[in-house]
Amino acid sequence: MNYIIYTLKILFILPFILLLIILTTKILNKYQYKSKYIKVIDRVQIAPNSYVLLVKILDKTYVMLTNNNDSKILFETEKSFDLNEDNWELNLLNCFKYNLKLKREDKE
Repeated sequence: MNYIIYTLKILFILPFILLLIILTTKILNKYQYKSKYIKVIDRVQIAPNSYVLLVKILDKTYVMLTNNNDSKILFETEKSFDLNEDNWELNLLNCFKYNLKLKREDKE
């Protein structure tokens, strides 16, 4: 008989605890620091702990490589992106295509 009571207590208490956890993470997420000057536009995972990022810092856009140990700027993009406009080509793949096309034209 005691096992049934304990099981019922757990079934009522567990959802309440999960609800508290979800609410506290949402509240804490609101108070997380967000920069006005640095925005991550796009991120692509290339390995378990490595990412290629398209980052806008002030008015310049960079392609960066990050992993657990370090972060490197691969190149600054030739084309400047405006974050306020709805730009369908604002992603990492199109950024690579555009900049690599410019690099090939420079070599020729």
